[in-house]
Amino acid sequence: MSNQELATKQDLHEVKTELQQEIQTAKTELRQEMQEMKTELRQDMKEFKEEIIHQFKIIAESLRDDIKIIAEGHQMLYERTDRLIYELKSELTAHRNSTELHSVREKKKSNRAGR
Repeated sequence: MSNQELATKQDLHEVKTELQQEIQTAKTELRQEMQEMKTELRQDMKEFKEEIIHQFKIIAESLRDDIKIIAEGHQMLYERTDRLIYELKSELTAHRNSTELHSVREKKKSNRAGR
């Protein structure tokens, strides 16, 4: 081997310096790319959060409507039940009055026949 083929200390120092600069440049670029990705990821997460909240509000409104319909149905059933109870009580009262009147008439007939 000749002297021309061997690297000098100066050559090795220059290569080392170039490699250090390239590593530093790659490191800086990588950090910048990671920061950009971090920003994009945060924006994506913010948009996702907003979409989830929007969907939740839609579902909550639908549930409110369903609950309102159920509550109105219960109110109608309650009113109908009250009306039926009132009608039954009226019919029972009328039946009792009729039965009592019939009983009084029968007693009068018995008393007249027995005299």
